Amino acid sequence: MLGSIDDADDAVQETFIRVWQSWHSFRLESSFKTWVYRIASNLAVGLAHK
Repeated sequence: MLGSIDDADDAVQETFIRVWQSWHSFRLESSFKTWVYRIASNLAVGLAHK
């Protein structure tokens, strides 16, 4: 989805930041893995449209 290694590295770091900042909104009835994947996917799609 992302065009370069640098973009991918930035996306991973930004995903961790967003997970940390949004931890209070995580619902225990959902899967943590799915929740993190959703954050990462939304971020990658947003970066790909820049």
